[in-house]
Amino acid sequence: MSTPSPTIKGQAFINARPLQVRLVNERATSAPAQPSKEPKKIELRAETGSQFEIGLDNPEAPTLLNVAINFEVRLTVSEAEKKLVDYEAKHEVQFSLISWVGFDDWLNVPSEALSPYLGVVHDIALRRAESTLLEMGLRGVSLPRPQTFDGPEIEKQIPAE
Repeated sequence: MSTPSPTIKGQAFINARPLQVRLVNERATSAPAQPSKEPKKIELRAETGSQFEIGLDNPEAPTLLNVAINFEVRLTVSEAEKKLVDYEAKHEVQFSLISWVGFDDWLNVPSEALSPYLGVVHDIALRRAESTLLEMGLRGVSLPRPQTFDGPEIEKQIPAE
């Protein structure tokens, strides 16, 4: 049974364990191959996008946290701006809630409490996408990784000398 922990001012944390990980759907399309006698190195530009959906089994007394991600990848040939691959996948991960601290309103969960779970689900989707691209014969494709999931990224200012 999940129970709230005593509130600690200024901290919000969810203790949860993954129960199920599902690949709901996956689709990849590629441009027609151009015959070549030898493998050729090309420079690719990789763009990724993701949308998250978060749900609870019961907003009043939750025991399960569901996180879904729609993950998209577009690979283009840098020199020609020609689309090479479009990839889309939806993953769902169900977490069992053990305890939480720093909030009581599940309809307004602080982002710092959810960010670790968004990071886990994003990593699952990213690794699957890289694996699928490798299976398609695209060796050496490394997709960009976000630096954080805890709010908007702030660009570092370089102090003037």
